[in-house]
This record gives sequence, C-alpha cells and structure tokens, in this order.
Amino acid sequence: MAGRGGKRGPRAASDVPAGAPWKVRFSPRLLSEDYDEVGHAAFEVARTAINKKLKLDPEGYGTPLRSPLRGLYKLKASHVRIVYHIEEKKHEVWVLMIGDRRDIWDEDQGEIIERLGEERVGPRAGLGRQSRSEEAQAATLNHEGGNLNAERGAERRPVVVVRGD
Repeated sequence: MAGRGGKRGPRAASDVPAGAPWKVRFSPRLLSEDYDEVGHAAFEVARTAINKKLKLDPEGYGTPLRSPLRGLYKLKASHVRIVYHIEEKKHEVWVLMIGDRRDIWDEDQGEIIERLGEERVGPRAGLGRQSRSEEAQAATLNHEGGNLNAERGAERRPVVVVRGD
C-alpha cells in the first residue's frame, strides 16, 4: 500500500510475520504537553488516524521528512500533524509529537529531535508515577476502547502503548 511518501527500499529483517499490525508507542510527553496544546477533538482525530493507518502501514501512509528531521515521518489528519519514527527491527512506530499544521514545523523541530533521543535512550532516572491529570487524560483517551495503556514502574520509562485488536 504505497502512499504519497512511497516505499524507500526493502524493509529490515524482523521476527514479526508480514502483515502483522505494528505496535504503536507514544512519547510520554504527548499526554503532558501536546494534549493540552491541541485539545481533545484534535487528539481524537490523531488517535483515529494512528489506529487506522499507522498500525497497518506506517511507511506507506506517511510522508518522509527532510533535514533536520530526516528519518522521521509525518501523517496528516485534518489540521493535525503526527510526527513519528519507524523502528523496523522491533516492528514499532514511535509517535513523537502531535501538533497543529500551522506551527509544528517552525516551532517544534528541536523538541521533536529531543523526544526521539528520549525514546532511544531507554530507562531514565527521576521519572515517577503519572500525575493525576496525566492519569485522567489517559483514561479519556481510552474511553472508546482504543486500548491505550500507560505502563509505569521503576524499571521502565513511561510509555503509552496501543496494541492491535
């Protein structure tokens, strides 16, 4: 299924069977920062697009970004832009940022790169449990059975995971 971005070459070898849904991970900062900026309605538009498109074919539906965001992709959904990274070997899509199309590229490029670095680093010290407002936002996102689960614990960094139905 080739989108406007088209295929960029052969996929990396993976232990996941062909056609299996991609696991989607959200940056922990989506709930704490992006949700309030874009609002609930725009976040729902993004969540729907992620569930319908990125789980199936993140490379085909997305468009590759250019420097300085080379290696990342964007997905357009109404006035919302979803910036993500494809982790081929793990068969995962890392959603890094959700923002309004008017200002995401001019104002947030440095933050997008920073979030990618945070996802690559692994467990980080100093991160505790979700705040009550983050827990409420996660519950709000889960209201339609989107199966968003916030993983928490001392050994793991906070990540929201969407699993295939």
